[in-house]
Amino acid sequence: MTTATFTAGLAAFATGVDAMIQRHGAAQVEVLGGSGGPGADTAAALGDRETQDLLAAMPGAANVTANLRMPVSVSGFAKTPTLWFIRGDASDMGFTEQLVDGRWLGGPGEAVLSSKAAHQSGLGPGDEMTLELDGRTAAVSVVGVVMGSGTGTVYTDWDVLTGLAADVDALGQPIAYEVALDAGTDPAAFLAAVEDEGLIGRSTRQSDATGVAVVGLATLFALMLGTVAALGVFNTVALDARERRRDLAMLKSIGMTPRQVVAMMTTSMAGLGVLGGLAGIGLGVAAHRQVMRLAAAASQVDMPDSLLRTWNAPQLALLALAGLLIAVAGAYLPARRAARLTIAEALHSE
Repeated sequence: MTTATFTAGLAAFATGVDAMIQRHGAAQVEVLGGSGGPGADTAAALGDRETQDLLAAMPGAANVTANLRMPVSVSGFAKTPTLWFIRGDASDMGFTEQLVDGRWLGGPGEAVLSSKAAHQSGLGPGDEMTLELDGRTAAVSVVGVVMGSGTGTVYTDWDVLTGLAADVDALGQPIAYEVALDAGTDPAAFLAAVEDEGLIGRSTRQSDATGVAVVGLATLFALMLGTVAALGVFNTVALDARERRRDLAMLKSIGMTPRQVVAMMTTSMAGLGVLGGLAGIGLGVAAHRQVMRLAAAASQVDMPDSLLRTWNAPQLALLALAGLLIAVAGAYLPARRAARLTIAEALHSE
């Protein structure tokens, strides 16, 4: 049960990481624009502000944020990080769930680091950074650290960008407009309306092939382990029944029925299955948390504690029940065979 619990936790962890990195609880649609966007050279291309205003005015749009992502030199970084310059209400972008230290952006001149960037630079909440772009500089204060996606990323507000570049369009960078939809709004219908306006959008609900593969392999591995465990119980009960042939014959001679023999042998293994299951669950949970922390530390990524809380009471109860069922299933066939053994057959070798 230790390995089965570990693999179940791994599957849930992979799903949780995928949802957190893709920010499933935030925007449902992303529209690409700006002077470096895919529609910049077409007659339908709109200006930056006009694009954001158009999206905000469309039926079903609850919140629209714009973000421009580009490499910018930052003091304290040996390798140039990617800067996210964000405009609009950034409180619902899904980054607050990723916080591992400090807080999310709340005002001008603030910055939040991905955990990878924090490890690479040695910076954290309360530190100052200087950004430089084409000879112009801007100072920002680090207010928080988020998990991030394993890359060196710095998040800050749009006003910092306008301080670094007098003409944002001249940078030639695409701008991503993230659209959070009202409850009940169909993302596909909204995307169709976006395309009718000559814009290019996509759903943010992209399937993570790695996460799907991890979940599939973990499920298959758990089933294989359950089968192996049941076969182990089968072998143990079969050997036990062979060693206790004389005892079983004596019990049958004083009136024990075949059903009572089956019940006796499966019950004895069921008790061991429950105890082994409970011990295995505890070890599996502890092993999962330790291994995930070590893996995150090795990749210089810090995780929020919520990602390690992958189990709840019903899931743990099901795992304990699985241990019981594996023990009973493995014990049933050899117990039934022993119950069918006649007294004469049992004492034949005595």
